[in-house]
Amino acid sequence: MAKSPRYSKLHICGPGLSICCSLISVWGIIMLAIVGGLLSAKSAAFIEDIPEVDEHNLSYEERLNKGFDLAATNCYGAVGLYLGCLIFCGIQVFFNIKASAMKN
Repeated sequence: MAKSPRYSKLHICGPGLSICCSLISVWGIIMLAIVGGLLSAKSAAFIEDIPEVDEHNLSYEERLNKGFDLAATNCYGAVGLYLGCLIFCGIQVFFNIKASAMKN
């Protein structure tokens, strides 16, 4: 059975790659959401990983809080990127399932 032109434009990666990337995306979302939550809660475990904010008119505590907020925002941004990757790879998994069903 021939593939439709619309289907062949949307089918980019194979079944193994799409499943692997989906699993890695799920893991990345979980881990970065946890790290972002811990950074939002200002966990002391991340004190050495906090970027220094160069605003000299702020106290040390205010600069530290701003650094925690910046790092948490970066983690949540990465969660959004992993979510986009998960959506893309999930669509590819769907197309691979559809392609294997068309062969049978």
